[in-house]
Amino acid sequence: MACASMDSQFEIQYSHRLKGHFPVQEIDTEFYKTLNPREAFHNPETGFPEPPIPSTDQDLTVVGTAVLSSAFVAKCIKAWLDKNATKITIADSRARQNVQFEGPNINETADSIKRIIDDLVQTENTHHIRIRALRILTPNPFP
Repeated sequence: MACASMDSQFEIQYSHRLKGHFPVQEIDTEFYKTLNPREAFHNPETGFPEPPIPSTDQDLTVVGTAVLSSAFVAKCIKAWLDKNATKITIADSRARQNVQFEGPNINETADSIKRIIDDLVQTENTHHIRIRALRILTPNPFP
């Protein structure tokens, strides 16, 4: 999904841990890929950059960043949550305020999500927001 927009731009950031190339929590890494981020991999103990290697023992912190418009982010959220059971939380960089959206079948439109993001950015007077995407697990009906 690629969008051109005249909206103001701000930096989106997320981070999560990988253990052996798998997220430590129920992080929805596929959603993050829709934002076309730059990702950096770090050793969580040293903080130094460390490239992913084919190892089941490697422990990494992934930090993703992208400079995007609220319209692009809103369209990505809407498209993802129309079909996926994910909870997406958007917070200002100091985590004083946040908003959450849940899918599948999100009721909000891309325009209403954009307005919510714009209000958060304006209220907190920031150009940086954090996004967290967690898969919503449903109990297995056949244990």
